[in-house]
Amino acid sequence: MLLDLDGKLVADSNGPALEGATFPFPTLIHAAQRNGDASSIGMIGGRPYQLVAVPVKAPVTIAWITMGFLIDDKMASAMLHSATSGKAEAAGRRTDRRCFHTTSLAVAGRRFKSGDRYLPG
Repeated sequence: MLLDLDGKLVADSNGPALEGATFPFPTLIHAAQRNGDASSIGMIGGRPYQLVAVPVKAPVTIAWITMGFLIDDKMASAMLHSATSGKAEAAGRRTDRRCFHTTSLAVAGRRFKSGDRYLPG
């Protein structure tokens, strides 16, 4: 998604229907304004997405690009593997908390069926 500096959609890979609409995750853009970029989890159409926002500079910020990556079971498994790879045991303790959080992302998407939501990262 391409956003203008006022947070309005200029272009969306889903088509022109949403052009001119207010971006549904303003907190993500506010975080990117503070930190230079931002990522988080957001619900789009009742499904969880990893969202990433970065500025478009020429040389000052003229717009924002936001990309969304669907968190399906395959991606959740990859995230689980990445989070626990080589860290199955740390100081005699398993990393069960990370396992629960990562695998619960896909489940969370199935629970939020009404409207879009933003989960800060």
